Amino acid sequence: MKVDKIKHLTQSLVEKLGVNEVIIDVMDNNGILEISIQSPDEKALIGHDNEKFEAFTHIIKRMTAKEFDEGIKIVVDVNNMRSKKEEILKSKASIIADRARAFKIDVEMDPMSSYDRRIIHSHLESEPNIKTESIGEGRNRRLVVKYIEEV
Repeated sequence: MKVDKIKHLTQSLVEKLGVNEVIIDVMDNNGILEISIQSPDEKALIGHDNEKFEAFTHIIKRMTAKEFDEGIKIVVDVNNMRSKKEEILKSKASIIADRARAFKIDVEMDPMSSYDRRIIHSHLESEPNIKTESIGEGRNRRLVVKYIEEV
């Protein structure tokens, strides 16, 4: 029932954005509702530097919260952008961790979303001589990849 309702809400929002050619799939993955959208009009849903995607995701989450009056965990993906972005973040994190180890320094990354920081924290948690820490507030919150000596 929730899956069908969320699919309908998503379809309605996409149509209001003027995007007509879409395939929407909603799956319940252990309590996390994953909304997958496939569309040839990617720019209308993602925009430049993901600004439309972030707004679109926020609106879907607000509409869902209002509809169900409960905290539902939702992940939105357009044309598999999320998995591509995760791979890019992991690669960048590995390069930064290598740099921190090679020069024995802390490397501060650019501000990023909590989701992006969590991906990097998870990716680097088992790296030797590396610790990650989030610093800053709000939109300026960023990650620091720290070199630590083994004892």
